[in-house]
Amino acid sequence: MWTQSQSTQDEAGSKRWEATAAELVKQIENEHSPYWARRSEALLASRLSVGSGSSDVDLKTRAAQGLYRSGQWQDAVAAYESAAVAARDAGRADQAFDLDYTAAAILHEKNEHLQAATKYRRLALASAEHPQAPQAHILAVFHAGQALKANQLKLEDFSQLVHEHLQRWPNAVTAAHAHIYAGNLHLHARDWPAAVKEYAA
Repeated sequence: MWTQSQSTQDEAGSKRWEATAAELVKQIENEHSPYWARRSEALLASRLSVGSGSSDVDLKTRAAQGLYRSGQWQDAVAAYESAAVAARDAGRADQAFDLDYTAAAILHEKNEHLQAATKYRRLALASAEHPQAPQAHILAVFHAGQALKANQLKLEDFSQLVHEHLQRWPNAVTAAHAHIYAGNLHLHARDWPAAVKEYAA
């Protein structure tokens, strides 16, 4: 019935079935073992991944969780990003940030350094006033550094990212880490006085 509502573009019917599916997953989670909760999330994820166009944030989030738990981390990243878009469209900016942060955290966990750097940076700049924006950005700097070591990033791009952090969040707790990165860059350039100044900042 859910698939039929989608195929006939019955938006009201599709939303009803989405809500029913979400409630059933919650019920299974509460009444059965974690195994069956994961199975229901995986089934939900497969329904959404075939292009349902669901706008239900919680439903998309559960689908993303199911994909991650079943080991499909690349699909989970995409699903969390999709849930973040839905949350943003629904005016739930904080939840959108958290969902995007979770997507980036999966890339962080999998050591996908260049992708993680890009995602964390984009998130931080798009939500610069969010309390966790500096943390997201310093994680972008960290992963950019790892990408630099793997010859996936140019030194000047890494340097730009470090200085971007200090310009945008000079008073954040994370600025101390950025000053260390900046000091290391000066050491690399054999500019000892500038390195000492950064380390002392």
